[in-house]
Amino acid sequence: MKKALSFVLSAALVAVMAFSMAACKSKDNGTSSSGNDSSSSSSQSSSTQSSSQESSASESSSSQSSLKYNTVSEFVASDAMQAQMQTMKDQLESDEMSMEITGDDVHLIYTYTFKTDIDLSGAADTLKAGLDAEASTFENVASMLKTAVNVDDPIVVVRYLDKDGSEIYSQEFTAK
Repeated sequence: MKKALSFVLSAALVAVMAFSMAACKSKDNGTSSSGNDSSSSSSQSSSTQSSSQESSASESSSSQSSLKYNTVSEFVASDAMQAQMQTMKDQLESDEMSMEITGDDVHLIYTYTFKTDIDLSGAADTLKAGLDAEASTFENVASMLKTAVNVDDPIVVVRYLDKDGSEIYSQEFTAK
């Protein structure tokens, strides 16, 4: 049983890391365009540069607003995240486990569901120990969410369910 749960924890970490890299990538894509705007304006004359900087500042401000999603669920529903999540699902899902990533206003929720019967004795303790050991990874994802979503304190939730949908173990992580 511990070997199966170790696999589940490893799969959870791979999904979390891939998802967080995708979140960084979507933020980086937006910020690089504003960097290009300022470098091109530096070659203009000072009067044009001044008006260009004002325009660039307001564009940067509005592009920063447009880069951020209002809720975690909007972020999860974005085309970039949906594509990333499908890739993760294709890589991680198996005959033994399925994975789903959802969100609400402030929660990013990873749900892992066992498709087969597992021995539940000690499963919650094993999952807790594994998640505690990797807490910094999940806290980093929560921190990265702050850059992509207009939420002050996003929360990452990792849930494990048995094949009947009953929760085996769940844990929340916040940015540190």
